[in-house]
Amino acid sequence: MVLLPQVPKNICNRNVVSALEFFIRLGNMYLGDVVEVVGGPKRRNDWIRLLASSFIIFQATQPFKKHLKITERKFGGISCRIYTPTEQFKKSNACLIYVHGGAWCILKAHHFDYIMSALVKNCGCTIISIDYTLAPDKIFPNSFNECWKAIQDICENFHSDLKIDKRKIAIFGDSAGGNLAAALALKSSRTGKNYFKCQILVYPVTSCLDFQNSSYKEYYKEYNGTGLLNPECMARWMLLYLGIPATRSNVKKVMKNQHISEQLKKDFLLKSESLNGCDKQLSETFEKFARNPDFCPILSNDLHLLPKTLVITSGFDICRDEGIEYYKKLQNAGVYAEWKHFPTSFHGILNLAGSKTQKNLDRIGVLYIAVENTINVYSLRPIKFRHNTTPCKNIITHVVVHKKKLYVVSGDELLVYEQKKLCVNSLKLQEKVVSIVPVGNVISIVYINGDITTYNLDDFEILSNISSPDDFIPTIAIHPQTYENKILIGSDSGKLRLVNTKKGKLVHEFQRIKMSNSKITCMAQSPAIDIIAFGFTCGLITLRNIRLDEIIMTFQQDGQITGITFRNDGVDSMITTSDEGSIAVWNLDEESLVGITTSAHEGKIVKVEALNGQPFLLTSGNDNRIVKWSFDENQSLPEAHTVIEGHGKPMTFVKYLDDRIMISSSLDGTLRRNSAKGPLFFKRMGRGEFQKKKYVGKDSYQKSLLNPIVEIAGNMARESVWDNIICRHEDSPFVSCWSTRKDTQGRHLLFQDVFFNNPIYAGIIATAICVSNCGNFAFVGYSTGHVNCYNIQSGQFKCSFVDKSLGEKNVATQGPVIGVAVDVSSKRIVVASQSGMISFYERHSKSNLSCKMNSTSSIEKISLHSGNNLLAVASTDGHISLIDTINYSVGRKFVDAHKNCKITAIEQSPDGKWLVSADDKNKIKVWDLVVSELIDIIVLPHFCTGLSFSPDGAYLSTILNEKNYVFVWSNRTYYDDNILIKPIRDYNTLPTNVVSLPQFEMAPIFEEDEFIAQFDEVMDCTTENAEVTRNDDLLKLSGYPETKWANLPYLDVIKERNKPKNALKKPKNAPFFLPSIQTINGFEFVAPEDNSAEYEKKIAIKRKNLELLTAYASQLLNCQSDEDLLSAFETLRNMSVSSIQYQIKSLPYDSLHKFFNMMTLILSKRIDIELVEHYVALCIKEHRSYLWSDEEAQDDKSINNLTKAIEDYMIMNEQVYGEFKKVVPHVSSLLKWIKCSTV
Repeated sequence: MVLLPQVPKNICNRNVVSALEFFIRLGNMYLGDVVEVVGGPKRRNDWIRLLASSFIIFQATQPFKKHLKITERKFGGISCRIYTPTEQFKKSNACLIYVHGGAWCILKAHHFDYIMSALVKNCGCTIISIDYTLAPDKIFPNSFNECWKAIQDICENFHSDLKIDKRKIAIFGDSAGGNLAAALALKSSRTGKNYFKCQILVYPVTSCLDFQNSSYKEYYKEYNGTGLLNPECMARWMLLYLGIPATRSNVKKVMKNQHISEQLKKDFLLKSESLNGCDKQLSETFEKFARNPDFCPILSNDLHLLPKTLVITSGFDICRDEGIEYYKKLQNAGVYAEWKHFPTSFHGILNLAGSKTQKNLDRIGVLYIAVENTINVYSLRPIKFRHNTTPCKNIITHVVVHKKKLYVVSGDELLVYEQKKLCVNSLKLQEKVVSIVPVGNVISIVYINGDITTYNLDDFEILSNISSPDDFIPTIAIHPQTYENKILIGSDSGKLRLVNTKKGKLVHEFQRIKMSNSKITCMAQSPAIDIIAFGFTCGLITLRNIRLDEIIMTFQQDGQITGITFRNDGVDSMITTSDEGSIAVWNLDEESLVGITTSAHEGKIVKVEALNGQPFLLTSGNDNRIVKWSFDENQSLPEAHTVIEGHGKPMTFVKYLDDRIMISSSLDGTLRRNSAKGPLFFKRMGRGEFQKKKYVGKDSYQKSLLNPIVEIAGNMARESVWDNIICRHEDSPFVSCWSTRKDTQGRHLLFQDVFFNNPIYAGIIATAICVSNCGNFAFVGYSTGHVNCYNIQSGQFKCSFVDKSLGEKNVATQGPVIGVAVDVSSKRIVVASQSGMISFYERHSKSNLSCKMNSTSSIEKISLHSGNNLLAVASTDGHISLIDTINYSVGRKFVDAHKNCKITAIEQSPDGKWLVSADDKNKIKVWDLVVSELIDIIVLPHFCTGLSFSPDGAYLSTILNEKNYVFVWSNRTYYDDNILIKPIRDYNTLPTNVVSLPQFEMAPIFEEDEFIAQFDEVMDCTTENAEVTRNDDLLKLSGYPETKWANLPYLDVIKERNKPKNALKKPKNAPFFLPSIQTINGFEFVAPEDNSAEYEKKIAIKRKNLELLTAYASQLLNCQSDEDLLSAFETLRNMSVSSIQYQIKSLPYDSLHKFFNMMTLILSKRIDIELVEHYVALCIKEHRSYLWSDEEAQDDKSINNLTKAIEDYMIMNEQVYGEFKKVVPHVSSLLKWIKCSTV
């Protein structure tokens, strides 16, 4: 009875844990005690090592050999295991440095092969696991120092075979490895090395100070005596690691916190509770370790220097509170930290990852979701976006997965996708499709007119055609299980038809039931054969035996039934959904309602599906949400487990804050953080509220929501200290503040109190907002013409901008403010009114108003570029003007840029070269401001209502009318310099094709047996794409990448650095051919005679005569004309870097003058100037002894030739670069003046 496991009931993997726990307690607690009595704590630790190694059998025996390669190597003299993904599975050149756990004392790196292999498979990056020496063989700080040496070698030295990006290195550790990883990341930041992009700590040991905190007390209370990590083992391993005697007496003292001195508590404000006081000797010994951040990182004063951190904790873990406390300290120090807690997990669960667990995860499946004209693919472990398919021409209406292929209906086409990405086949359809039903090797398509056509999946050959009566209009179709070649079709009148698709005949027609004449909206196969569930528009649900044509059960739910599914994880439940957004759970054993979850979605639930063999449910709705629900009990309502969502209603605004963060808003009132670089940064920031909670009664609160957000302004300047975003709300005078650091709304609402007290301002609303570049001030324009300045940090009103010429209204402009902008220095504020007036104010000037300009027509939109101070103004008459806000003059004007159209959005590119505008006729136009030309026109299916460039200019995000998506465009000129841009003279020109969204380009894929036609026609090449000729006076670069020439002078240093650290071992025995003589003590080798200097010189001359010239040196010596020298240069430039170095290094003395003549010739032609400079630099470095002396010269002629060649090169170099050196300072000064003048 003593050995009976008592693990908690709600612990995950309870069966596995129970089995393991029995053996752990038997081996560790009981047999371990016996070993310790006999041999001491170190022998006990050796026994635990052996015991822990045996538990590796619970892991998978073979890692993912197909996905990676495992090698061993030393870094900094420390053995490491490298897990490298194969090319097929490599997703990133990042590197994860893993510091394994195991209580510092028991486990080695190879024990984690399986989990590392699984990480490589899923992450697709290289992982390096450091195999440090365990304690007590080597005590602290040996393990830490070994890890630091390995990390220094990895991060500072060049390892070409690793193929990793040193800017993308993260450190990862679990348990004791989490302690080492946290300390290593801290040292990296503290010393200024900053090796790591982020750190990941899984149930880390961060202090070892408090053995009486709540997680330890929870162990004693709930699962004391089990084989899970216990305080006694933790104390013993800590003492062994630190080199403190791990006697039973010391272990018990540590468990009572008697190892913590009162001075340590006082200095660090520790709340640790010591039982029976502290032990003086033990506390004095431990104190020096506690004050060392390499062991106890939680007490360090340098936490604010750490990189981004993810802390993962488990519920059943005595180290839980240490991890949580470390996360809180990082947050208080201003570090971006995330905390993930798994309440049913336990310490060491990472080591139980095995093949069975992996297979269970794989069994959950993949989720395919149609979004407009593409399909997003998500994994379900957890729900995570993976990729999307190639776009179709039309909106996708049906998606079916069959035999590892996707069958998609888009418009009037059936498309087939292989590998879940590429469209490999298509079929033209006859009518609008109601359902597609693949069965075996055929697919049946049900059309709206009642026709059913069955095709062979291999070649889409028609196998049968079936027609339906005129009064039978199909609405849905499914394939009943075990019914070979048959499909069941429902109609809008409640009738059913069972047809044989192979024979093309009707098998049976079921009449509608008396209780309902309404349309059948959904059908689902139950776990029982022959039983089909039907849902109707009237809310009726029936379970029908189609073999006997009998109604078994009927249920009624409010609203129209939109989906039916059955749990198949051993629970007899049916789940139904409605168009009201509710989910109903029905107990089929008792034929009763378990309950209804209302408002599961805002609006109609489109699809519901229970996961096979899992207590999970998936739903999707018109609110643009995917929800994964979980069932805690057999018959219970589902609870939301994971939510993937976007905006539920049409978009209103989009804005980039930096290259990574994009903020968007919609009519659903929510503000969301997105990213053009992937779904990793997607976050719902919430809805705007007057106050977080409004008290309405006893223990009752309600939210006071603001109107939907229609405009966003902000930047990242003050993100770390206070709110950095302000939002304007529809028809509201309030402006809300938000924080991207906290991903939530701030405390302040920007509004002037005088607007409340004066009835004149009863209808005032905010119409324009702007944030200063310093992030301190917010500028708000109102419908009355007021413009106010607020302090974002305090939310207090600062000042108003007043145009005194407008009388005593105290307004900044006449009419509603249409736009507010501020320059880069936050000194000049631009205010544009709907009446056409543009006012310029100086924030620090007492007179406020500096200048006013009037437009001939009303203003629609404005956009100020803070870099060049150019203000783009879009007018209601379709004109676009660019105003110089420094000189108050019009610099550019595009007349009739959008003739007879309303301009809906306008934005300038970050480099100030382009202007992008959109109108209500579905057009987007791109203007080149440098040459004042229209360069591109895009026609969209809906008109664009918002534009935003990313700060680096790589992306342009657009939002369309009545669409709740953000469409991100890639700027091709950002990646490709060879794009030919032609001006468009006619502003009213329309492209022939309308762009379908989303879209992206993909290289064509051909099957091996696919015939590719070949034509002998001569392509007609126009001169428009011909290479642009350049002036001969210009200096030209080769266009080669820097790797071909930049490192040439330093190649020897790079090779020396990359040499192996360990020298070659010398053989123990001397070679047999060395002469020897007999001596008294045995024998001695005969020492060679000491050769004279003259003899050495003769040997060197003979050796030199035996050496042969390289092929390139021979080519260079044989050059007689300029054409030969050009040919020799072309040969040299086409070699690899190492070959170029070798050939130049191997040139004999007699060929050096030809080499300099060749360089002089190339320089005179003003081409490949960077190659010439680096080739000459390498030659001078390698042959400097020849150039400074004439010992190698055969005669005076060689010396004269070389001297003349070098002089000619110097003269030509001065001629070529002389004019260049005169122009560069002038241009540099001019650019500097232009840049400074804009401030």
